[in-house]
Amino acid sequence: MTERLMELRECLEALMGKSSEESTSCEMIVKFLETLQSTVLLDKNRTQFHKDSLQKIQETLNHVECRQRIMSSLDEHSDTIASAYIRTVTSLIQHDMLPSIPGSDDQEYPEKHFETTRKRCYISACVINVLLTHIWDCIREKYSNEELIANRIERKILKGCIPSCVVLWASHQDDHPWTDTLCMQATQDLIKSLCNITSANDVQEILCRRADSSGCKSEDRLILSGCFVDVLNLLRPSLTRETWKQEPCSRHAFYCCLVQVKHPHLGDHLELVLPPALLFVDDYKVENKILGIRCLHHIISNVDPTELSWYSRSLVIYEALQRHIYNQDPSVLEALYPCLVAILGVVERCPQKANEFRKPTRYDTAFQTILNNMEHEQKLVLRRVHAKCLAEFIDKMGITVLRHMKRLLRVLVNYLEVYDGAEQTARLDVICAMKALITQAWPRIPHYYDVILKSLLKLLYDVTTCDAQDISHQVQSDIIIGTEECLLLLKRCCGTEMDQSLQSLHGCEASNHVIDECLQRVMSGT
Repeated sequence: MTERLMELRECLEALMGKSSEESTSCEMIVKFLETLQSTVLLDKNRTQFHKDSLQKIQETLNHVECRQRIMSSLDEHSDTIASAYIRTVTSLIQHDMLPSIPGSDDQEYPEKHFETTRKRCYISACVINVLLTHIWDCIREKYSNEELIANRIERKILKGCIPSCVVLWASHQDDHPWTDTLCMQATQDLIKSLCNITSANDVQEILCRRADSSGCKSEDRLILSGCFVDVLNLLRPSLTRETWKQEPCSRHAFYCCLVQVKHPHLGDHLELVLPPALLFVDDYKVENKILGIRCLHHIISNVDPTELSWYSRSLVIYEALQRHIYNQDPSVLEALYPCLVAILGVVERCPQKANEFRKPTRYDTAFQTILNNMEHEQKLVLRRVHAKCLAEFIDKMGITVLRHMKRLLRVLVNYLEVYDGAEQTARLDVICAMKALITQAWPRIPHYYDVILKSLLKLLYDVTTCDAQDISHQVQSDIIIGTEECLLLLKRCCGTEMDQSLQSLHGCEASNHVIDECLQRVMSGT
């Protein structure tokens, strides 16, 4: 390693004209890049190649003699120099940034496996940032009046370097065992430099830019098209059925890049992004299930329903998701329910629109299963997760929710009666579900108004007397407001019958001033 450092210093001195070595400028540059690459890669723990070495490289590259050598080589050897830069950048990233877990697929990620990765990533990202920023400055200075030549050289380097740099950035965007604050900052600085170089606003534009997305002529733009396909091709070997569990970094990089690509761009890559997401969903580990569900939710939300239905892709997604509806992990269900509603909107016609008799659909099957889970659930954390999804399901099902009316009301009444902690999360969500139910099923609400009225009044009494000391004033206020809105909707559906019932309750012995004020506002219609 010491010999490599000495050789690197000699290359730096040669670039500054302090060496008697008789080599062409192009040969010096290529030798420097190759020596730098091997020096960084051989120092696996980055204990010898540190910030001082990086600062020395930066000073050398900014030296007048070094800049002159690079600029003088660009005319005849631009392809050679571009290839050398691409090899250096991609080698650093491929060797350092995607650590794999050796051994069994079921092995956890040991902290010690990633101890050196943080140091390697930080140094590599800084080195790449310095190299790319410097060569860009040299190219622009050399060809300040010859834009087309500068673009051609830069475009070649970009095509070879940007996909790897994006993978590096995506691998270190969240809190993972293989990254830390310094890595995140270094990779963020690298991507900012690339955005400045390419005149892109953010990573999304780098990944998704289309050839016709700008008013500029194609020869004037550095990025002719997005590099998302190139990024996926880089990650693909690490995302197969045999390898994806051994490459924890790759699947998180895949997700990070995926969420940057939105409609209408994502539909062009559906055949590449769908298989990894389905692999994640089918895994037995909770964190992988959640990652897969999030990937699928993003795909469903950003691909045209018609395109998603081609080749029965939407049905494949639905089958992959619906089997998890019986899962008992709250974090899985919290991610699953919104995704399930989204895919049902693709595989089924909207229940609210029909020119004929509405037959039972997958909406009914899923909703019936959810109600069954809710009715027999005793754990508060799961009750909260189930209650959170109800309002959205009811809004989507529309009038067809009447098929489940008796059971649904039984569940709602039960959830309103049970105290679920100081935040009263489940009760607040069930109030939203009750509002959705009254709104969507209003023609039949008069037949059930007494059950709904009793449950809402009992809730008012509980939160203003029995549970008043255990919940905050803000939560109590939210529940009262939500209940009042339900009562107002109920009054619009039931008319005078409702007024008579409220009038008889106003000022009764079990009432209090909060309930009286609420009932007064409902009767006055305000």
